[in-house]
Amino acid sequence: LGFSRHDLEQYAKENNIDYIHDESNDETKSDRNYLRHVVMPVINQRYPSYQKTIERSIGHIQNVAYWMDAVASTLYKTIRINKKQINLTPFYAFSTEQQIAVLRYWFDKNKLQQLSTKKLDNLIQQIVTADALSISADKYLIKKFKNHCYLVENKEYSTPLSK
Repeated sequence: LGFSRHDLEQYAKENNIDYIHDESNDETKSDRNYLRHVVMPVINQRYPSYQKTIERSIGHIQNVAYWMDAVASTLYKTIRINKKQINLTPFYAFSTEQQIAVLRYWFDKNKLQQLSTKKLDNLIQQIVTADALSISADKYLIKKFKNHCYLVENKEYSTPLSK
């Protein structure tokens, strides 16, 4: 948030807004509360502008993420055959970072759960080196055949039970 707890409480008081104080937030047994009540005050005392620096860094990261998505979209258009199929011939010429970005973009377009970095690195390695592959990813199988990757519905996938 771009404001402190004190600012929020002051705003609520000035505008006659009732709020509930959760006493569990005052204890320091949980890591979150320990950080909030013990660690962060020490950091704030030593580095008073740390919050503004972090906010600025988050802004930089968001800007980079925007441009990465734009690049991934452009690259995706060069390899997209249809929503569930990509041509790997141009993909091989991409840098590793571009390959990661375009696969993440493809997964996002197909509403797949994103793979961990380790699994994605492994997938790229297999795409680049294997003649054929079939890897389970969420509700799809990622298959490679003749320089194309396909997303094929995973018949063995079962929707996780909701809580």
